Amino acid sequence: MSTGFSETQAELPARKPADSLIGQIRTFGPDGPVYQVVQLLDAATARIRILENEEDTEYPVARILNDPAAE
Repeated sequence: MSTGFSETQAELPARKPADSLIGQIRTFGPDGPVYQVVQLLDAATARIRILENEEDTEYPVARILNDPAAE
């Protein structure tokens, strides 16, 4: 008689480190406008939304990683 599940638990899909950027709020440099990361388009490019005018634009992931988190 079995007291547990006979199937192995499915693993959650692995998240790519860049996926954690989605939703982050950052600034262009230390004094620039605030933006939010909306979507990763590919490994090198993301779609961001500039919050002061709600404009969406493409922005390099490498630059996002260098921009500070908004306070």
